[in-house]
Amino acid sequence: IGGVVVGVAGRDISENLLSGLMVLTTRPFSSGDIVRFYGPNRREVHGIVQEVGWYRSTIRSFDYEVFVVPNSVFTSAVVLNISRRGRTFRFQDNFWVAAEDVLKVDAVVKDFRAYLRNSDVVIQSGPNMHRRCFIYDIKPEAVLVYVSCYIAAANRDAFLNSKEQLLLAFVRCMQNRDVRFASPPKVALIGDPMALPSPMDAQRGMSVP
Repeated sequence: IGGVVVGVAGRDISENLLSGLMVLTTRPFSSGDIVRFYGPNRREVHGIVQEVGWYRSTIRSFDYEVFVVPNSVFTSAVVLNISRRGRTFRFQDNFWVAAEDVLKVDAVVKDFRAYLRNSDVVIQSGPNMHRRCFIYDIKPEAVLVYVSCYIAAANRDAFLNSKEQLLLAFVRCMQNRDVRFASPPKVALIGDPMALPSPMDAQRGMSVP
């Protein structure tokens, strides 16, 4: 029994050390990177890498919790390294517009498409890049407008600033055409717009932290 226990413990230690060597050699992430992955029991780990060790690594969440992760986890987990996305961010949103203004929504969509084509922050060309603004769905309660594009930004703060500009630009397009948003109770009757299928070209998904 003692031999079995020692053998199992030695196997775990060896697995973690070999995985640590792999992480340190291939460098899928390093200290200071923002990562996201799912650990044992499907627990999401999302935060900033503090230390990459031979046996285990530490990651601090944005709630300042510290995850101590055995390196063997990284042999099977798919790790998203958000810090290495470069200067490209995805803007995607759904706008619920009042059903009474359905015949004027088309003009809003055309105006916002023109805005996207002339915006300095929106990436205008490139592989797998797009600028989309479409009427996605029409219901008796509301009309759904889907918007998606890519933004060039130096960091997340710059991205949020550009996102703010796009959101306000869409509102101005609505005001110019005298179009109103659908009220929250009517939207609730339709369902959560975020549950709609998303035409993701890459990942998180994952969501951007």
